[in-house]
Amino acid sequence: TFKIPEDTRSTFLKCADGIEAAKQQLEQAKPPHQVPRMTAEQFAQASTQLRQLASGAVDGYDYDSDLIGQRMGLGFTNALIWVQEQHR
Repeated sequence: TFKIPEDTRSTFLKCADGIEAAKQQLEQAKPPHQVPRMTAEQFAQASTQLRQLASGAVDGYDYDSDLIGQRMGLGFTNALIWVQEQHR
């Protein structure tokens, strides 16, 4: 772990909060629509990883920042599929 500059920490936390808010909205899908579980799970993982970065916990190989990008990409891909399948 190492000390994260306050402005960077704040940015990470704001992003994590925004991702979490989006996930919560998606989880409120009402019938006949289904909750996009795969999207919500990917967003939750990205949010968790951002919060870990904000605390200064890093793996030292830049793999954690890559994982956040992967989670966001998969989350949005799954969201697009969910929309194409008419929210089912």
